[in-house]
Amino acid sequence: MTVDLGRILARAVEKAKAPGAVALVGCGAETLFSGATGLRRREPAPEPAALDTVYDLASLTKVVSTTTAVMLLKEDGKLSLDQRVSEWLPLPGLDRFTLRHLITHTSGLEPFKLWYKEITGPEDMVGRIAALSLDHPPGAARVYSDLGFILLGQVAEKAAREPLAQFVKRRVFAPLKMRDTMFTPPENLRPRCAPTEQCAWRGRLLCGEVHDENAFAMGGVSGHAGLFSTAPDLALFCRALLDGKLFKPETLDEMLLPGRVPTYPWQGLGWWLDPRETGANGFLPARTVFGHTGFTGTSLIVEPEQGWACVLLTNRVHPRRGSADGVMALRRDVHALVARSFGGAES
Repeated sequence: MTVDLGRILARAVEKAKAPGAVALVGCGAETLFSGATGLRRREPAPEPAALDTVYDLASLTKVVSTTTAVMLLKEDGKLSLDQRVSEWLPLPGLDRFTLRHLITHTSGLEPFKLWYKEITGPEDMVGRIAALSLDHPPGAARVYSDLGFILLGQVAEKAAREPLAQFVKRRVFAPLKMRDTMFTPPENLRPRCAPTEQCAWRGRLLCGEVHDENAFAMGGVSGHAGLFSTAPDLALFCRALLDGKLFKPETLDEMLLPGRVPTYPWQGLGWWLDPRETGANGFLPARTVFGHTGFTGTSLIVEPEQGWACVLLTNRVHPRRGSADGVMALRRDVHALVARSFGGAES
């Protein structure tokens, strides 16, 4: 796999016109491939990608941080997925859906709102979401929504009685020795960060600060975006999932149970399941795989039956959005090769 995956990774990055990428594949305690290709920075001066490059995870935040926090709090008896959101965030309008609706993207909320120029912080954001009309009745359909996970992150903070960033560091990242995984990286880590967009709104090249505008306007920490990490750290996270170091076996089984969402059976609790019906998100290359993606060009997939995982990180939005339009093909090329090497079927 080492030779093939290194060559495929480099070819896929070139074809996608991405700056570069880092990939890591592990099975059990063994690392089968780890490598970087291309650049982590194009501007103002080129810098090569490296295995320890810190990437903006974008929506991988939803599963690595928020879903994990919610399920740990559920195991602790601090919350129930069938509670109304208004039990935690007591505003008119938030009694219409439950935490389960949020974590399965079935709340009826629209995907996102470009409020970053207007909001004054998390409370303002929550109030605006609460006042929205719904696109469909809760539970009727699955529509992937940042807004739902923004609420979920706020609920997790209330249930944990501490900030989301602090809770996941204490309960997840520190115990797993994920030393480069965090919200709002400090200044001394920024030389290792892969920059994202030359942001007209902020008037600078973003490096070590969250790319997602709404998350930035909320202070850099949100349930839908804001987390930074490296491929080795995410491999530790995947290993912990598979080894039962994060959740009880029954909790992971519950998270990965298909068929709970009308019209979209492949939505788990936070995670995306079987890819064959997913269209644009069809990057998962085998029936038994679960995973997620992030807008900046990140993705990870986990195969629990054989025990392997693949982390793929790139900053396809550098130096500007639309720089790498072929990121979906890049994911398919890399993830499909990994799946084939384990005897998995392609999507």
